[in-house]
Amino acid sequence: MIDQQSQDDAPQLPNFFVRMGMVLFQPAALFQALAARPAWFPMLAFVSLAIGAAMLFLPAEVWLEMMRQGSPEAAGAMGDIGASVMKFFVAVASTAGAFAFTLFFAGVTYVALVFVRGDEANFRQHLSILAHSGIIGALGFWFMLPFKSQSLDMRQSFSVGTFLPFLPESYLASVLGAMDIFSVWTAVVAGLGLSLLDARRRWAPTAVVTVVVMVLIPAMFTALPTLFG
Repeated sequence: MIDQQSQDDAPQLPNFFVRMGMVLFQPAALFQALAARPAWFPMLAFVSLAIGAAMLFLPAEVWLEMMRQGSPEAAGAMGDIGASVMKFFVAVASTAGAFAFTLFFAGVTYVALVFVRGDEANFRQHLSILAHSGIIGALGFWFMLPFKSQSLDMRQSFSVGTFLPFLPESYLASVLGAMDIFSVWTAVVAGLGLSLLDARRRWAPTAVVTVVVMVLIPAMFTALPTLFG
């Protein structure tokens, strides 16, 4: 854990936009700086707004198609205006959800790594690292925009299952299909950052924890309808 003396002596953080690039190209250097100066709110707010904004760029047809799959009558009644209103509410919900889930997963990793494993770190450091790692997840939302727009399928994703198309329909295939590649990337990078908070820890075991709690367990819950359906 970074003590107060080390924090006072630490160099200033790179500016906001430089940190965005460092998440992708120099994550270790960024996370070492964040360990001493764990800024989190501006980056988390930006990531959350970026994810919400991505929803606004999806055409209304995406939402109409999603409604048709659930209730054709409701889709017919909703129309283009209803689809636009739905898009706005989804954007707001996505923004709030991204913010809330980052706080939640920071709490989960803090419990798993600090209380259970015994790492020397504080919650603000965990939150700072997850907030910055979220840049990758936001990038994933924007990357998928043209694919979702073309297919009119809101659920389309670039997942682990994408590389295993030969698997038969099963719970395992559904779990792998729910493991978004950008989410896995985010979790692995977050694992790097969290491992750097304690000199005794290594990247690989920490990344296993972050991938399990941030990607695998949510994917297992998402795939439950396949198991019981």
